[in-house]
Amino acid sequence: MDEELKRLALDIFDKGLILTAGPFEFKLHEKHPDAPRSPIKLNLRFPPKGTLSWELVEQIGKVFYQLSCQSQVQYDCVIGVPKAGDPFAQAFSRLASVPLLTLEKEETKKSRKVLSFLRGEYQQGWRVLIIDDTVVMADSKFEASNAVIANGLVVAGIIILVDWEHRGKDELEKAGFFVLSRFRMSELLHLYLKEGRISPEKYKEVIDYLKAIRVYFGRI
Repeated sequence: MDEELKRLALDIFDKGLILTAGPFEFKLHEKHPDAPRSPIKLNLRFPPKGTLSWELVEQIGKVFYQLSCQSQVQYDCVIGVPKAGDPFAQAFSRLASVPLLTLEKEETKKSRKVLSFLRGEYQQGWRVLIIDDTVVMADSKFEASNAVIANGLVVAGIIILVDWEHRGKDELEKAGFFVLSRFRMSELLHLYLKEGRISPEKYKEVIDYLKAIRVYFGRI
């Protein structure tokens, strides 16, 4: 991990975007309520739901853009997985000078689902780069991809900031999608332990959780 990425990873923690007072639930718990809960959570949300700032959004947008340039992925427009991916897609759109499209999300007390209604100006057959903050089991990424395809567009690739290593990234790739991620959760944990952000006990607790969730879903 180079110094710029290390600084970003530490900023994410130091600015309160890593919550450590778990247990926490993910979208996967809507269908699997008895699955293991996570001891930590990456909460990339604006106030009052989180402590995300536009300054940090711009930093992360720059990282996404650099990653896309390194991979040489070809795209005509960008879209965020609603709602977490929207601000990063907005920042990416400005940097790449490409159109920004948006999707709608239906949220109830029991479930969250990406809808197929697409906003923005586009042409049939355009290649779309999908952006989101994390990938866990990849349900929302599949929903967003299906919505893009249903509107006559092509998924050029999916860019994620943090791969939780629940094998969601693998499932997307198995389905034929080109997926890029900047950080692995185990990589962040190692950095936070080394830099004194988390205790050895918390590190072991999260590593044990990552193993337990893969066993639960048979993804070992």
